[in-house]
Amino acid sequence: VFKNRPRDSYVIGTSIGMWQFRKAEQIKNKISAQTLRDYIEGSLERLALDSIDIYYLGGVQHKEIALYEPYLKVLKEYKEAGKLKFLGVTTHTNEPEIIKAVTDCDVYDVVLTAHNFRKNNREEIKEAIAYAAGKGMGIAAMKTQAGIYWDRRQKKRMINMKAALKWALLD
Repeated sequence: VFKNRPRDSYVIGTSIGMWQFRKAEQIKNKISAQTLRDYIEGSLERLALDSIDIYYLGGVQHKEIALYEPYLKVLKEYKEAGKLKFLGVTTHTNEPEIIKAVTDCDVYDVVLTAHNFRKNNREEIKEAIAYAAGKGMGIAAMKTQAGIYWDRRQKKRMINMKAALKWALLD
């Protein structure tokens, strides 16, 4: 897809999945710093690129995952080498805590966070987004439509997609 296109004509974001860490203390037993290196190198190789625009720790559920020093060391190493331009996390859970933690850590550049009108903690997410944006953190919202149906099992009542997107943009 990218082979004959100018490198400045697209943005590539990719990630390593961290969703298997249901508990923060599992971190040392799952993905080592070397595994993170292998994932980054594998992405560069598969994409046939010299650099990735945004590299995410994906599905972060606990701030300890994003702040784990061996990961930070690897990410900074690749960023300093020019192989990763921007560093980020994606999160669907504990969003306010994670957004604030990565903002204060001065390693990350962007947070991709779940944000929609159905989130129980939407006001806290909004406050965390404002905090992060105020400190220069890039923010991207995902899952803004909150699904397709109000009744997920019966699939009879569809969510108004335009209204859901409007909520996310105006919030």
